[in-house]
Amino acid sequence: MEQANLPSKQDVIFFFGAGASVDAGIPDTYTFAKDFEDYIKSNYVQLYPHLLKIIERRQQFNKNNDLKPQVDVEQLLDTLRRLINRDKEPVLEFYDEKKFCSSLEHEACKALRNHLENFIREKVIVKDSQKLEYLKELLKFDVPLEIYTTNYDTCIEQLSYLTHRRYTDGFNIDWNEKNFEGDFDIRHYKLHGSVIWFENVKTKQCIKIPAQTFYEGKPVELKLIYGEDIEPLLLYPAQKVEYVEPLTDLQLMFKHRLFDKKTRFVIFVGYSFKDEYVARMLWDAARVNENLHVILISPNAQEIFEDKIRYVNRERKDPSRIQDRTICLPYTFKAIISQVKNNYVGVLRHILDKQQGIVQDEEKGYNVEKRWQELLNACIEVEFLSKAEYILGEKLHKKWNELKFDVPEYSIIMCFKGLMHSFITNTDFTDRWLSRLNNALVIFSIENLRIHTTERDFYVFFIYQEKEYSFEQMLSVIESLLKEKNEKISLLSQQFKNKINGLENNLKKLEELKNYLNTLKMRVTWENFLSLKNDNAEKADIEMLLAKIPSGLPQNFTSMETPEKMVRELTLKAVKKQLEKIFEGPTFQLKLE
Repeated sequence: MEQANLPSKQDVIFFFGAGASVDAGIPDTYTFAKDFEDYIKSNYVQLYPHLLKIIERRQQFNKNNDLKPQVDVEQLLDTLRRLINRDKEPVLEFYDEKKFCSSLEHEACKALRNHLENFIREKVIVKDSQKLEYLKELLKFDVPLEIYTTNYDTCIEQLSYLTHRRYTDGFNIDWNEKNFEGDFDIRHYKLHGSVIWFENVKTKQCIKIPAQTFYEGKPVELKLIYGEDIEPLLLYPAQKVEYVEPLTDLQLMFKHRLFDKKTRFVIFVGYSFKDEYVARMLWDAARVNENLHVILISPNAQEIFEDKIRYVNRERKDPSRIQDRTICLPYTFKAIISQVKNNYVGVLRHILDKQQGIVQDEEKGYNVEKRWQELLNACIEVEFLSKAEYILGEKLHKKWNELKFDVPEYSIIMCFKGLMHSFITNTDFTDRWLSRLNNALVIFSIENLRIHTTERDFYVFFIYQEKEYSFEQMLSVIESLLKEKNEKISLLSQQFKNKINGLENNLKKLEELKNYLNTLKMRVTWENFLSLKNDNAEKADIEMLLAKIPSGLPQNFTSMETPEKMVRELTLKAVKKQLEKIFEGPTFQLKLE
C-alpha cells in the first residue's frame, strides 16, 4: 500500500488493563478470584476444599516471595495449570521425592480450571449498557481512536455499537490485519484475545462470533456448521505461547506503534504490567522514540511505576529511559476520564512544544527564565513532578522563595498542588514540596500582622516583602488550597481516601484558619469584634478603654500612651493570640504524618 494512502494516526494511544473496565461492572483480578471462591462454595461444594487449599498455599507462596498475600485470578489460573501439568514440571526432577499435596486430586484441579475459565468468560460480558456511559468520554478524542488491551471483555465493542462508531478489531468474520488500514473511528487491538474470538480446533483458523456463549449461567458448546469444534481464543497468564496469528500480529503492531515517532503519549489505564514483554517494549521504544511519554491511570499508579517500569533492573536501580517521562495519576478511570483529553494530554502537548522552543532560544543565548517558570507551573498542574524537579534543578537554579510569581500568593497554591500529588502518590519529592510550602507560608507569620483603625472599625492584614495582604486575600488562598484538596480526594478510590487520613488530619488547621479569617475578612466594627466568642483577656480591657473615649477612636495616633493607642495594641495582641493558637506557633506551618 502506498504510504500516502495509509490511515491517519493520532499522537495518543490507550492501553487498557483490567482496571479500565471495573466501573462497567467487570471485576478486577482480585475481585475475580474472591467471586470465584464464593461461586464454587455455593455451587460445587465438593470442589471447595480443594480450591481453599490451593488459595491458602498460594497465599503462603506470595508472602514468602514478598508479593501481595492476596491471590488474584491470574495467579489462581497459573497455579491450577501447573497442578494439572504437574508431571511436566522439570524442576521436580531435582527432588528425591516428587510429591504434590496428596489431597489435591488431578481431576478436581481440572474441573476447577474449567469452571474458572468459564466463569471469566461469563463475567466479562457487560449486561447493563448504562454502565458504559463513562467510556463515552473516550469518543471526544480525535479519530481514529486506538485502544490496545489485554482484556477479554466487550466494553469497547458494545460502546462502538451503541454510539454507532465505525469499529474494527482486525476481524470481519476471519482475522485479517489489513482491516486496521480501513477508515474506522475506533481501532481495537486485543493482545490476549476476546471472549467472542474462537479458533477452529482442526484448521487453527481464527474467527469472530459476536454471540453469548452462556445460557442460563451454563456454557454453551459451540460448533461450526461444518461440524468442527471451536474453542475460545484467549491467552491466559502462564499459558505457553504458541504462534497464533492474531495474537502474535497484534503484539508486533503495538511494538511498532510505540517505536513510531508520531506516538507521543501512551495512556495505560488500570494495567499492572504483569506481562513483562509490555514493559520491555516500552523501555526499548523510549530509547528510539524520544517523543514518547507515559500516563499511568490507576489507584496504585505510583506503585506500578516503581515496581514495573521505573527501572530496567530494580535490584541495581538501573533507570529506564521512560522513568522521567512518566506521569502517575492515582485515580479511578471513571473519576478522571473527563479531564484526560484537555487537562492532561492537551497541557502536555503544550509543555513539550514550548520546551522545544525554549531550549532552542536558550541555545541562542536568550533569557528564557520566565518561560521556564511558566513551564514549571504547567508541569505542576498536570502532576508531572519529575519534569518540575528537572526545571527547578537544572534550568532555574533557584530556591522556591526566590522565584517570581505574577501573583505572590500563587507561590503557596502551586507548592500545595505539588505537595498534594506527591503525598498521595508517595513520591521521592514529598519532603521537598512540604519544605517549599512551609517556606512560602512565612507570609502567615504573627510578626507580619498589622492593624488599621478608625473611630468606628478596624481591619487586620499581613505585611510581607513591603506588600499588604488583607485577610480577605489570604482567605481566598486558603479556600483555593481546600478546594484543591477536596477535588483531589474526590478522584481517589476508597482505598486511597483512607490512606490520606494523615493529610486530612493535618489540614484541619487550614479549616480553622479559614474560619477565623472569615470573621475578620472585612472591616470589623468594635461592637462586632467585642461580640466575637474569642476567649481572651484583652477584650475586657478594650471594652473599658473604648468607654473612656467618648468622641470615638481617631484615625491618627501619637507616640504617647493614650487609650486610643492601647486599644490598637490590645486588639492586635488579641488577634495574634488567636492566630498563634491556630498556627500552633508563631508561623503557620503544615506537617505530614
